[in-house]
Amino acid sequence: MKKLFSFLMATLFSVVLWGQAPVGTTLFSENFGGYSANDVPSGSVSSLEGSRVVYGGGSVIYTAADGGSTTKIYNENIGGGTAPEILISKSNGSLTIAGIPSGGAKEITVSWTQNKQKLKVEASGTGYSGSKEEKPAAVGTNSVDITVADEADETFTLIFTCTGTSNVRVDDILVTVKTAGEGGDDPITEPKFYITGESLAGSWEPNALPSYEESYVFEELAAGEYVCKITVDGTWATAKG
Repeated sequence: MKKLFSFLMATLFSVVLWGQAPVGTTLFSENFGGYSANDVPSGSVSSLEGSRVVYGGGSVIYTAADGGSTTKIYNENIGGGTAPEILISKSNGSLTIAGIPSGGAKEITVSWTQNKQKLKVEASGTGYSGSKEEKPAAVGTNSVDITVADEADETFTLIFTCTGTSNVRVDDILVTVKTAGEGGDDPITEPKFYITGESLAGSWEPNALPSYEESYVFEELAAGEYVCKITVDGTWATAKG
Protein backbone atom coordinates (compact mmCIF):
# COMPACT_ATOMS: atom_id res chain seq x y z
CA MET A 1 0.00 0.00 0.00
CA LYS A 2 1.27 3.46 -0.88
CA LYS A 3 0.82 6.47 1.32
CA LEU A 4 1.72 10.01 0.19
CA PHE A 5 2.30 12.82 2.66
CA SER A 6 4.12 16.14 2.75
CA PHE A 7 6.94 17.06 5.13
CA LEU A 8 5.89 20.35 6.66
CA MET A 9 9.48 21.11 7.63
CA ALA A 10 11.33 19.00 5.07
CA THR A 11 14.54 20.48 3.72
CA LEU A 12 16.72 19.17 0.94
CA PHE A 13 20.27 18.34 1.97
CA SER A 14 23.17 16.57 0.30
CA VAL A 15 23.47 13.95 3.02
CA VAL A 16 23.11 10.20 3.26
CA LEU A 17 20.23 8.56 5.08
CA TRP A 18 20.91 6.40 8.15
CA GLY A 19 22.78 3.39 6.85
CA GLN A 20 26.16 3.04 5.17
CA ALA A 21 27.85 6.42 5.47
CA PRO A 22 30.83 7.13 3.18
CA VAL A 23 34.38 7.80 4.35
CA GLY A 24 34.75 11.24 5.91
CA THR A 25 31.12 11.55 6.98
CA THR A 26 30.63 13.44 10.24
CA LEU A 27 28.73 11.18 12.62
CA PHE A 28 28.90 13.62 15.52
CA SER A 29 30.54 16.91 16.37
CA GLU A 30 30.42 19.32 19.31
CA ASN A 31 32.18 22.66 19.87
CA PHE A 32 30.03 23.68 22.89
CA GLY A 33 29.00 26.88 21.13
CA GLY A 34 25.41 26.33 22.23
CA TYR A 35 26.33 26.57 25.91
CA SER A 36 27.11 29.42 28.28
CA ALA A 37 29.62 29.63 31.12
CA ASN A 38 28.77 27.33 34.06
CA ASP A 39 26.30 25.23 32.04
CA VAL A 40 26.48 21.48 32.63
CA PRO A 41 25.72 19.45 29.47
CA SER A 42 23.01 16.93 30.29
CA GLY A 43 20.11 15.04 28.80
CA SER A 44 19.07 14.50 25.20
CA VAL A 45 20.37 16.96 22.59
CA SER A 46 20.11 17.06 18.80
CA SER A 47 21.89 18.95 16.03
CA LEU A 48 22.32 22.67 16.63
CA GLU A 49 23.50 24.95 13.84
CA GLY A 50 27.02 26.21 14.42
CA SER A 51 27.54 24.02 17.47
CA ARG A 52 26.59 20.37 17.11
CA VAL A 53 25.94 17.75 14.42
CA VAL A 54 24.26 14.38 14.98
CA TYR A 55 24.25 12.17 11.89
CA GLY A 56 20.83 11.11 10.65
CA GLY A 57 18.94 13.83 12.48
CA GLY A 58 18.83 11.90 15.75
CA SER A 59 19.98 12.85 19.24
CA VAL A 60 22.63 11.93 21.79
CA ILE A 61 22.52 11.92 25.58
CA TYR A 62 25.02 13.85 27.70
CA THR A 63 25.96 12.90 31.24
CA ALA A 64 28.53 14.96 33.17
CA ALA A 65 30.12 13.60 36.34
CA ASP A 66 32.20 15.47 38.90
CA GLY A 67 35.51 14.30 40.32
CA GLY A 68 37.65 16.56 42.49
CA SER A 69 35.89 19.65 41.11
CA THR A 70 32.87 20.44 38.90
CA THR A 71 32.57 19.35 35.27
CA LYS A 72 31.04 22.32 33.43
CA ILE A 73 31.36 24.84 30.60
CA TYR A 74 33.90 27.67 30.73
CA ASN A 75 33.93 30.65 28.38
CA GLU A 76 37.63 30.15 27.70
CA ASN A 77 39.85 28.48 25.12
CA ILE A 78 42.56 26.85 27.22
CA GLY A 79 41.95 23.52 25.47
CA GLY A 80 43.07 24.68 22.04
CA GLY A 81 39.70 25.37 20.45
CA THR A 82 37.56 28.49 20.64
CA ALA A 83 35.50 29.62 23.62
CA PRO A 84 33.44 28.15 25.13
CA GLU A 85 34.88 24.75 26.07
CA ILE A 86 34.22 22.10 28.70
CA LEU A 87 36.28 21.56 31.84
CA ILE A 88 36.28 17.89 32.85
CA SER A 89 37.10 17.76 36.51
CA LYS A 90 40.23 16.19 37.94
CA SER A 91 40.31 12.83 39.70
CA ASN A 92 37.91 10.92 37.42
CA GLY A 93 35.39 13.55 36.45
CA SER A 94 33.86 12.68 33.10
CA LEU A 95 31.65 13.57 30.15
CA THR A 96 29.67 10.72 28.60
CA ILE A 97 28.02 10.99 25.18
CA ALA A 98 25.61 8.13 24.47
CA GLY A 99 23.73 7.28 21.30
CA ILE A 100 26.30 8.34 18.69
CA PRO A 101 25.34 6.70 15.37
CA SER A 102 27.92 4.56 13.59
CA GLY A 103 26.60 5.15 10.09
CA GLY A 104 27.39 1.50 9.36
CA ALA A 105 31.13 2.23 9.52
CA LYS A 106 33.73 -0.44 10.16
CA GLU A 107 36.21 2.02 11.67
CA ILE A 108 35.61 5.44 13.22
CA THR A 109 38.00 8.26 14.12
CA VAL A 110 37.36 10.43 17.18
CA SER A 111 39.32 13.69 17.51
CA TRP A 112 39.25 16.54 20.00
CA THR A 113 41.39 19.37 21.31
CA GLN A 114 42.73 19.44 24.87
CA ASN A 115 45.25 21.12 27.13
CA LYS A 116 48.28 19.41 28.65
CA GLN A 117 46.45 17.32 31.22
CA LYS A 118 45.74 13.60 31.44
CA LEU A 119 42.61 12.43 29.63
CA LYS A 120 41.21 9.01 28.77
CA VAL A 121 38.82 8.67 25.81
CA GLU A 122 37.14 5.33 25.28
CA ALA A 123 34.30 3.80 23.27
CA SER A 124 31.61 1.70 24.90
CA GLY A 125 28.86 -0.43 23.41
CA THR A 126 28.32 -3.83 21.85
CA GLY A 127 30.87 -4.35 19.09
CA TYR A 128 32.91 -1.17 19.67
CA SER A 129 36.52 -1.11 20.87
CA GLY A 130 39.12 1.61 21.17
CA SER A 131 40.58 3.85 23.85
CA LYS A 132 43.43 6.27 24.47
CA GLU A 133 44.82 7.68 27.70
CA GLU A 134 47.46 10.36 27.44
CA LYS A 135 48.90 13.52 28.93
CA PRO A 136 50.06 15.35 25.78
CA ALA A 137 53.18 17.45 25.69
CA ALA A 138 51.40 20.35 23.98
CA VAL A 139 47.94 21.88 23.67
CA GLY A 140 46.24 20.76 20.47
CA THR A 141 44.34 18.02 18.67
CA ASN A 142 44.37 14.40 19.79
CA SER A 143 42.60 11.39 18.31
CA VAL A 144 41.76 7.70 18.65
CA ASP A 145 40.39 5.12 16.21
CA ILE A 146 37.39 2.98 17.10
CA THR A 147 36.94 -0.49 15.59
CA VAL A 148 33.38 -1.61 14.83
CA ALA A 149 32.56 -5.32 14.73
CA ASP A 150 30.07 -6.84 12.29
CA GLU A 151 27.54 -7.49 15.06
CA ALA A 152 27.87 -4.02 16.59
CA ASP A 153 24.89 -1.97 17.73
CA GLU A 154 23.86 0.97 15.54
CA THR A 155 24.96 3.49 18.18
CA PHE A 156 27.77 3.72 20.71
CA THR A 157 28.97 5.74 23.68
CA LEU A 158 32.06 7.91 24.13
CA ILE A 159 33.45 8.53 27.61
CA PHE A 160 35.91 11.36 28.30
CA THR A 161 37.50 10.90 31.75
CA CYS A 162 40.08 13.11 33.45
CA THR A 163 42.36 10.52 35.02
CA GLY A 164 44.90 13.03 36.29
CA THR A 165 45.09 15.26 39.33
CA SER A 166 44.50 18.49 37.37
CA ASN A 167 41.40 19.54 35.45
CA VAL A 168 41.40 19.00 31.69
CA ARG A 169 39.87 21.31 29.08
CA VAL A 170 38.28 19.73 26.00
CA ASP A 171 36.79 21.22 22.83
CA ASP A 172 35.97 20.51 19.17
CA ILE A 173 34.94 16.86 19.48
CA LEU A 174 34.61 15.29 16.03
CA VAL A 175 33.54 11.74 15.11
CA THR A 176 33.98 10.68 11.48
CA VAL A 177 33.92 7.56 9.32
CA LYS A 178 37.45 6.25 8.70
CA THR A 179 36.52 2.97 6.98
CA ALA A 180 33.04 2.66 5.50
CA GLY A 181 30.85 -0.40 5.72
CA GLU A 182 29.86 -2.35 2.63
CA GLY A 183 28.13 -0.06 0.14
CA GLY A 184 29.32 3.08 1.89
CA ASP A 185 32.46 3.87 -0.10
CA ASP A 186 30.84 6.08 -2.71
CA PRO A 187 29.09 9.24 -1.52
CA ILE A 188 25.62 9.90 -2.96
CA THR A 189 25.55 13.56 -3.90
CA GLU A 190 22.03 14.11 -5.25
CA PRO A 191 19.70 16.16 -3.01
CA LYS A 192 18.04 14.08 -0.32
CA PHE A 193 15.37 14.44 2.30
CA TYR A 194 16.60 14.83 5.85
CA ILE A 195 14.30 12.19 7.34
CA THR A 196 14.03 11.55 11.07
CA GLY A 197 12.00 9.04 13.03
CA GLU A 198 10.12 11.90 14.65
CA SER A 199 9.00 13.33 11.32
CA LEU A 200 7.81 9.90 10.18
CA ALA A 201 5.93 8.98 13.36
CA GLY A 202 2.27 8.22 12.69
CA SER A 203 2.71 8.54 8.96
CA TRP A 204 3.22 4.94 8.02
CA GLU A 205 1.02 1.89 7.59
CA PRO A 206 1.39 -0.45 9.35
CA ASN A 207 2.17 1.51 12.51
CA ALA A 208 5.94 1.05 12.46
CA LEU A 209 8.85 3.16 11.36
CA PRO A 210 10.94 1.93 8.43
CA SER A 211 14.52 0.89 8.93
CA TYR A 212 16.92 3.37 7.37
CA GLU A 213 18.92 0.38 6.20
CA GLU A 214 16.08 -0.64 3.87
CA SER A 215 16.23 0.13 0.16
CA TYR A 216 15.46 3.66 -0.93
CA VAL A 217 15.41 5.64 -4.16
CA PHE A 218 15.01 9.30 -5.01
CA GLU A 219 13.04 10.49 -8.04
CA GLU A 220 12.92 14.06 -9.29
CA LEU A 221 9.37 15.15 -10.12
CA ALA A 222 10.29 18.66 -11.19
CA ALA A 223 13.10 21.12 -10.65
CA GLY A 224 13.84 21.13 -6.92
CA GLU A 225 11.03 18.66 -6.11
CA TYR A 226 11.96 15.14 -5.09
CA VAL A 227 10.19 12.02 -3.88
CA CYS A 228 11.80 9.52 -1.53
CA LYS A 229 10.59 5.92 -1.70
CA ILE A 230 11.51 3.50 1.08
CA THR A 231 10.57 -0.18 1.22
CA VAL A 232 8.78 -1.18 4.40
CA ASP A 233 8.30 -4.96 4.59
CA GLY A 234 8.21 -5.12 0.81
CA THR A 235 5.73 -2.25 0.46
CA TRP A 236 6.67 1.08 -1.10
CA ALA A 237 5.85 4.16 0.92
CA THR A 238 6.33 7.61 -0.58
CA ALA A 239 7.34 10.88 1.07
CA LYS A 240 7.12 14.10 -0.88
CA GLY A 241 9.23 17.16 -0.12
